[in-house]
Amino acid sequence: MALSPAPARPPPQGDDALLAALRAGDEEAFASFVDAHHGLLVRLARRFVPSDGAAEDVAQDTWAAFVSGLDGFQGRSSLRTWISGIAIRIARRRAVRERRYEPLPDDDPPLPSEDAFYPSGHRWGGFWRVYPQAWPVSPESAAISGEIVRRLEVIVAALPLAQQDVLILRDVEGFRGVEVGELLGIDEGHVRVLLHRARTRVRAELQTFFDERGRP
Repeated sequence: MALSPAPARPPPQGDDALLAALRAGDEEAFASFVDAHHGLLVRLARRFVPSDGAAEDVAQDTWAAFVSGLDGFQGRSSLRTWISGIAIRIARRRAVRERRYEPLPDDDPPLPSEDAFYPSGHRWGGFWRVYPQAWPVSPESAAISGEIVRRLEVIVAALPLAQQDVLILRDVEGFRGVEVGELLGIDEGHVRVLLHRARTRVRAELQTFFDERGRP
């Protein structure tokens, strides 16, 4: 008869308790933290490096840096934000070293009018009011959707690194603006500017793609 595993002890609650447990060498706390955040690290890394294997390497390097830096962590940000920042820095250095991305032209596309966005007090403040025209339903819709996703990945990967970091953290991983600022070491106003420019670039490139697809 197979033995049931002993129930896992719940991880410490809150960053202070978790940090104390990690510094004390609590293996269960560390395993729980890895389980909760390893996927995030891989996703962040995969935005910069060319393969799943390379993203795993970045994540492993991030965990090593995390462990070695625990004693020096001063708690100015959450542990999640701190380790995400480590992963981004490692992945970004690797991407630049391997010259994976060809950047878009330095000049930003013209900024749209404020009417193009929901106002700051709205629940969707800063997001677009008008979206690209929907594709008609057809047998090739799935293929078209896949093509759009691939194109979007190329567009995001080609953004200037600061804009790419902000866009991924804010719109993909769901960090709040203030957290993004803490993670990247910039003020929240700069985060908003970079996010606005990144979204504008992405929309302009996607609109070009849609226009080209719509031509006979």
